[in-house]
Amino acid sequence: MKFAAIDFETANYRSDSPCQVAVVVVENCQRVVERSWLIRPKNLYFSERCIAVHGIRPRDVMDEPEWDQVWEELSPIIEGLTLVAHNAMFDMAVLSSTLTAYDLVCPSIDFQCTRLIARRCWPGRTGYGLKPTAESLGISFRHHDALEDSRACAEIALAAARISSAETLDGLESQLSIQRGRIEYGNRVGPRCIRRGKDKSTSFGTRKGKSARSSPTLHAKTILDACNGIRPLENKHVFLTGSLLGLAQEEAVAFLTELGGSVESQLTQATDFWILGTPNNPSQEDASPAIEAHPGEFVRLNATHESPTLVISQRQLLAMIPGGLSAARALM
Repeated sequence: MKFAAIDFETANYRSDSPCQVAVVVVENCQRVVERSWLIRPKNLYFSERCIAVHGIRPRDVMDEPEWDQVWEELSPIIEGLTLVAHNAMFDMAVLSSTLTAYDLVCPSIDFQCTRLIARRCWPGRTGYGLKPTAESLGISFRHHDALEDSRACAEIALAAARISSAETLDGLESQLSIQRGRIEYGNRVGPRCIRRGKDKSTSFGTRKGKSARSSPTLHAKTILDACNGIRPLENKHVFLTGSLLGLAQEEAVAFLTELGGSVESQLTQATDFWILGTPNNPSQEDASPAIEAHPGEFVRLNATHESPTLVISQRQLLAMIPGGLSAARALM
């Protein structure tokens, strides 16, 4: 088993704003190299929300090297290795975007995602974030420190290999029917499941009667891949009426949860967004409240409803996601 687990922390929501990176190299199922760097971003703007997550402030990186200097040390360590990250499309977006920002050549890199590995190895769990996945495996770490997160990521991959009796990363991918992603000329293609025979288990499994090309569930996965780690519904309470993107109800709930939302069964005063999906058939049960709603408007349940709920359409929801509208165009 040989790979390099990597993790980035960013100063703000731009993917080219890394303020910390760490890498853990695994060989023969042992961590053999562990390195971490604080990075001074080109733009020293740190969002309050990012600071609240990782605790790194501008004063902490004022005397630290910029990315081009860090890359001189990091690139020889990971050269020729498959990179592994949790929610890997986010970290690969940071890597490729920052190389571009510094006019540095982005090498061809194979990468795999431990979130996908965990989904395939331990199906049926309620959450596959780094913290709940690591804790379920008895892995203790300090979340949102790049080195601690890289170690946890490496240990998740190793735990999956033990469960699958895989001696190599190739063997683990074969056991779980997954394919690694790749960065090529700065373009990113994410890791994905390989469908073999009757194997239908994916994050959003294809429903019977739908081809792989036209399945709404695969479009939903494409939209999530486009997020690059951005969760527009983080800490938001959402209420859905109608059908979302043609997904089954449980798939729609899973989709909104992946975007960070807490999906409610009814509209309450705590609801932040009311998402108007495609109306259900008249024969289906409709949980819509007896309130007239139009996208872009705020609604109140009663006179004591201090923070009104914003009503949004499917298109407005997708507009909150980078690439969301274009990825779902076939459904809209």
